Amino acid sequence: MATGFTDIAPMEKWVELAREVYDRFGCNAVTMDRDNNPVHPPPSWANQLCKQIKAHREGSKYICAVSQQNLAAEAKQLKESVIEECNGGFLKIVVPVFLGDEFVGTVGGCGLLDEEGEIDSLLIADTLGVSQEEIEDLLGDPKRVTNDEVDEMGSFIERRVGEILSSRAGS
Repeated sequence: MATGFTDIAPMEKWVELAREVYDRFGCNAVTMDRDNNPVHPPPSWANQLCKQIKAHREGSKYICAVSQQNLAAEAKQLKESVIEECNGGFLKIVVPVFLGDEFVGTVGGCGLLDEEGEIDSLLIADTLGVSQEEIEDLLGDPKRVTNDEVDEMGSFIERRVGEILSSRAGS
């Protein structure tokens, strides 16, 4: 039987970690199982545009899911965190979680923009079937982050996942 996140720690621990990531960095904090299914909803949203994309069947499928699948596969293979832009242009960080050699899933965050980054408003508008102006309105004034801030977020998530894994080993 495959190991899941609740075999490592109670669900409350993973939700607490997501809340910490959101509170500290303002991103959509997510925990995904090995099949890239969310194990809990994000505690809050980085912006209203991400919330709309995720709520829309095509947006979720072609913008969020494809990016998650690709980055999770890369993180699993490399056994290290991966930071890239999603198909919509937002930064996405994916930290792989392993219990021994077994891949359990990923913890990460998304919905922020690189300080020089731009969203792909045309792709998002076409995918959601709305105007680019509506996309820009939903985006508002997005949180922009530096490379150092993104690195800090990755290090924070990696450290906290390590602490959760270590607490399991001590129990």
